[in-house]
Amino acid sequence: MPVPKRYFHVSQELNHDPELWEFTSEFGDRSLRTWLQILVYLDRSANQWRTSGDWLATLSRTVRQSSANLSRQIGWLVAKQWLVIRESSADGSPLVFEAPKWAEYNKRQEHKRNNSVPDSGTKKERIDIPSFPTPTPSLSYSFPKNKKEEEKIRIKSSATPVGEREPVVSRTGPTWDAYAQAYRNRYGADPLRNAKTNGQLSNFLKRVPIEEAPLIAAFYLTHNKPMYVSARHSTDFLLRDAEGLRTEWVTGVKATTGEARNAEQRDNVSEQYKRVMASMEVKHG
Repeated sequence: MPVPKRYFHVSQELNHDPELWEFTSEFGDRSLRTWLQILVYLDRSANQWRTSGDWLATLSRTVRQSSANLSRQIGWLVAKQWLVIRESSADGSPLVFEAPKWAEYNKRQEHKRNNSVPDSGTKKERIDIPSFPTPTPSLSYSFPKNKKEEEKIRIKSSATPVGEREPVVSRTGPTWDAYAQAYRNRYGADPLRNAKTNGQLSNFLKRVPIEEAPLIAAFYLTHNKPMYVSARHSTDFLLRDAEGLRTEWVTGVKATTGEARNAEQRDNVSEQYKRVMASMEVKHG
């Protein structure tokens, strides 16, 4: 990709120059092109702009402005001492212009060493580029030695703090004790207590009276409902059927699968009877 040529280094203070704003206010923003092009001429010859031939027409074509407009702009620049006629012909026509402010618009900083331009045989002055402090990244990272250690760290970080577990355990303690004792009586083994059972018992206490919860849990282990038995009376069904189990515990009547099926059949017969009677009333008025 070709690199565009640049013949001058415009000061960063260009837009803060009140006289330049006055210049563009007088002749429009396009006049800034005139001044920049003049800086190009001056920079090529170390602050010397030598006019030759039809130089005004050449400048007009370059900045795409009329010669008359450019004449007024250059007259303004000379009047403001932005341009000074260093040499002139016998008739007073300018031969060489220079700019007292040229150095200001070409601020450079000398370096102890100059960079050599490859294959040019000359040395090129470097433009000073502001440097900003770059934070040094911290490299003090600690990594687990193996996958087991990594897994321990992950479990430890995701585990519920002890301060949050203890209230749940203490709140569900009486219910768990009653459930565990009844479980041992039925199955001859201790039930497994973990975060899941703690959470289910905690939710169970929200659905039944707390003082009744231990008795309902023990009653649940005496239930022979096939679904409960096949699941080894897990706390899943204790939580799911909390209200129903309480009703059975209060009334002392356990709803078996057969009873439920019979009740459903009775409901179906009753509904059929009602529909038949309703249809007969319609027919016979």
